[in-house]
Amino acid sequence: MRFSTGTAVLIAALLLAGAAGAKSPDFLVNSTVDPGVGGCDAGECTLREAIQALNAQGKGSIGFDPAVFPATPAAPIALTSALPPLRGSKVSVDGSNAHVVIDAANSGGAPGLTFDSGPGTPLSDVVLRGVTVIESAGHGVWICGGDSAATCDEAVSRIVVDRVGVFSPTQGGVVIAGSQIAKLTLVRNATRQAGGPGLDVDALGPIGDVTILGNVARNGEGDGIRVESNASPIRKLKILDNAVVARIADGIRVETGAGVESVSIVGNHVTDAEGHGIRVRSGGRVEGGSLVDNLVQASGFDGIRIEADQGVSGLKLERNTSDHHALAGGDGDAISVLSAAGSLTKTRIADNLASGAGNGINAAADVELQQVKIEDNTAFANDLNGIQVDGKPGSKQVSIVGNRADSNGSVGILIACEAVTASRNVAMDNEDGILLDGTADKTHDTRVEKNAVIGNRHNGIFVDVGVTGAVLQKNRARGNNAALVAAFDLTEQSADCGSNTWSKNDFGSTNQTCVE
Repeated sequence: MRFSTGTAVLIAALLLAGAAGAKSPDFLVNSTVDPGVGGCDAGECTLREAIQALNAQGKGSIGFDPAVFPATPAAPIALTSALPPLRGSKVSVDGSNAHVVIDAANSGGAPGLTFDSGPGTPLSDVVLRGVTVIESAGHGVWICGGDSAATCDEAVSRIVVDRVGVFSPTQGGVVIAGSQIAKLTLVRNATRQAGGPGLDVDALGPIGDVTILGNVARNGEGDGIRVESNASPIRKLKILDNAVVARIADGIRVETGAGVESVSIVGNHVTDAEGHGIRVRSGGRVEGGSLVDNLVQASGFDGIRIEADQGVSGLKLERNTSDHHALAGGDGDAISVLSAAGSLTKTRIADNLASGAGNGINAAADVELQQVKIEDNTAFANDLNGIQVDGKPGSKQVSIVGNRADSNGSVGILIACEAVTASRNVAMDNEDGILLDGTADKTHDTRVEKNAVIGNRHNGIFVDVGVTGAVLQKNRARGNNAALVAAFDLTEQSADCGSNTWSKNDFGSTNQTCVE
């Protein structure tokens, strides 16, 4: 996997930070045997014995002898039963200088490796690095704030999971659970064929200051990467440069019953997710954050979906490629921003490629839209509309500028919102080029200017009944109505043709500006 420059710098900083604190481990595993004869010393120290010794000490570090665990041939640790949990804070297990494989097929339904803190005690300062877990009958790696035998109901903080491989667990790959989770780093891990989520961050309460960087999650039954809080905010989450392939559920899912703030989902590659490619679901508001430079392909439903109950503000959706979705049937969108209430404000959707879905770009929040910019996108070969904007009365400062809507099955650019400026767009080879929708009298005081509408099968620009106060000027229309002789380059259908203004447009050979 090739990382961006920023990601490479961040990984290097994390590795240097780990190296700065490196020292000889308290317990060195020097045997592949399990369980061992008891004790942990230079004569024999199995992984089970090292965990028992570390638990007796209360904190410390476990390392592995590279002479016993060479890169080739691999010398796996074949567990004979479930390992005890590593219990307590200030614990590290580091196999990065060796080739450590834990075969957990006989772990009796327990995770391959478990870290917990015991009843009534928070968990912090845990490092797991450079270990591979295979064939676990539970989670591959489970990090639990609280008692892993009961419930993970204590806080989790300052956790690092780095270069860990988990293959074929019956449940999740790497799972972190607690009452709240903060200062978590998951970097350069790989999961494959997990029975649950590949990487799972699950809290009853708030989640904050989490970095999920450069991981690979392939071929699993749950979400590729899941970050979920039951009913508290998720803040300062970074999901960067991950690869997620062939998931039965969503590729990347961020979900909470409360708000989502300052979430960055950048540079990820998600393909063949049977659910949504990337989904952010908030029971409150989505505030701030960026979804930038993601490549999302072949999802069952939406490619990128932002969904809030109480509004969206300050969001950037830029330079994403979202292609070939809605494979499960229905009308999945390449990029959608939806809200049930509140408003959609100060949001920029720009420089994206949205193709091969139901709608290309769907800002159909059915709430007030304010200071929303949809700029320089390409919406190509979607089954329905290329770009769809739908807002309640009271919307203002909505701009649709410099976009290209090409070869979509219905409308190139559909506007059902007031106070919209649609300028310098190109709409070609759609059913209708640009449609001002008069349904529910929502489309008022809209400016449509300097657009090119070319070769659309029906109308070039169509103004529906119920649209008032629109100004249409300096548009260029050519070669529309190729399929329907009753359609025109520029058409207004209205009970009162004087309610809108047409000025200085460049019509083609067929033109009808008003049909009463």
